[in-house]
Amino acid sequence: MRNYFIFFGFILMMNVSCSSDYDHSDYLDWQRRAMLAFKSRDFDTGLKHFEKCIKLMPSEDTSNYLYAAVCALELGKDRIANDVLIDGITNYFISKRYFNTFEGFDSIRQHPVVMDINEKFDSLQQIFYDGLKCPSEYFEIDSLLKRDQQVRTNNHSTMDMLEVDSLNINRLMEITEKCGWIEKAQIILWHQRYDYGKDTRIWNFFTKKIEEHNLKAKRKNSIWARYEDHRAIYSHGRQIFGQYYYALDQYPLESITNIDQKRDSIGLHPFWYLNEIYGFPVPDGYDIELEKQKMGY
Repeated sequence: MRNYFIFFGFILMMNVSCSSDYDHSDYLDWQRRAMLAFKSRDFDTGLKHFEKCIKLMPSEDTSNYLYAAVCALELGKDRIANDVLIDGITNYFISKRYFNTFEGFDSIRQHPVVMDINEKFDSLQQIFYDGLKCPSEYFEIDSLLKRDQQVRTNNHSTMDMLEVDSLNINRLMEITEKCGWIEKAQIILWHQRYDYGKDTRIWNFFTKKIEEHNLKAKRKNSIWARYEDHRAIYSHGRQIFGQYYYALDQYPLESITNIDQKRDSIGLHPFWYLNEIYGFPVPDGYDIELEKQKMGY
């Protein structure tokens, strides 16, 4: 279960909108350059790149707002930091827990801007909730997720778990039909992964709704990568995209040739970047420096 939350943790920071015409790969490139600048403490370059990310896809990854704020505070640009945090919290979901545990704030958590935002966080977040298209359904998903986890942690039987999964997925279909795809519900759909790719009522419905959602957001369909890898592992013990990062030894890639280009084609960052920024492992035979050079880094 922990691995599911590691994976979905990145995705659940996302929402639904984007800006002007561009290629999703452009956004990923700006985000990589922003994070690399941040890591090297080049806060001026980092701030400019994070602001570009926010302009291109304002709701794609809410961590961009927090990193931009850190860069601004390190540069003494308190007003920019304040404004970017308010923008992120009021327009796109940022949990209070994530805000309070964000590692980028560790050295500046007592900064007046951070403390002021933290003090009024609940009222700022209420502005986000007030703007939701389907507020009751949005909060109902939290109840579905709570029920999902309770049945998996309280020594319930397999039949109990299957019954909850069935109730949850059917209710999620009703919510999605009314409100569109809400991304924090992904764990509920993940429990249907063994039927992924099959001609079923559930998957015909969600495939269509999620692809409509991604098309509207001008986002590539990276959500399917882990499902594809899961199916490939159970089929022949190998991964296609390498989304099971910490199981690459047990379940190696089908092919390492052009793997980063393959990942980019569906909106995933390359392995060298994930290794450099987050410490993720790389596949056997993967040349980090060569792959960076191929992408112009």
